[in-house]
Amino acid sequence: MTRLAYALAATGDRDAARQLVDQITARPDAHVHAFGLALAAAGLDDLDNAFAWFDRAYDERDPVLHTVKSVPALESLHGDARWKTLLHRIGLTEPQALSVRR
Repeated sequence: MTRLAYALAATGDRDAARQLVDQITARPDAHVHAFGLALAAAGLDDLDNAFAWFDRAYDERDPVLHTVKSVPALESLHGDARWKTLLHRIGLTEPQALSVRR
C-alpha cells in the first residue's frame, strides 16, 4: 500500500496519497514498512517525514534500505544534507574528509 501512496503522490493525487498514508499509520497494531512510507513521504515532498521513516528503516535493519541510492523516485532528496548522512549511516559512502587549514 505504501507504493500505491507514492504512485498517487507522483501522479498528482496528493490528497488520496495522504489519506492512504494516514490509514497505514493510524493502526498502532499493524506493521508498517518504513522504507515504503519514506518513499511515499518523498513523493509528497514531505522531506522531514521521509528522513524520519528512513531513520526507522535503519533502526529496523530494513534489508531494502541498501537500495536507496538506486531508486529514481528519491532523487529529490539528493540535495538535502540528511541524504549524505543517511548514505553514510548505511555504509554507502565514505565519511566526508575534514579540511584542515595550515
